[in-house]
Amino acid sequence: MYIAGNEITITWILAPTDTPLAATDYDIRFVPSGLDGTYTDAAIVNYVAPTALFAGSIQYLWTPAQPGHYQIFLTCGVAAAYTIKDKKDFWVFPS
Repeated sequence: MYIAGNEITITWILAPTDTPLAATDYDIRFVPSGLDGTYTDAAIVNYVAPTALFAGSIQYLWTPAQPGHYQIFLTCGVAAAYTIKDKKDFWVFPS
């Protein structure tokens, strides 16, 4: 359970790979209750690139302003050609 107006740190674990992407290759896609999507990467923090032997991670800072159900996707690529790497669901409640 999350409360509107409080910052949430979202963490994704990135699988080991010989060819890691740069932090700037990742984007965040929001699908709020109203089903309109937004893209941003301005708040990506603490990126650790994976290696062939070790997993990496990427974190995103998010402060939901309104209550509701949000789906947050970690993606890479642009526009209609983006690839979804992972999805997280959040229920946000009034304070």
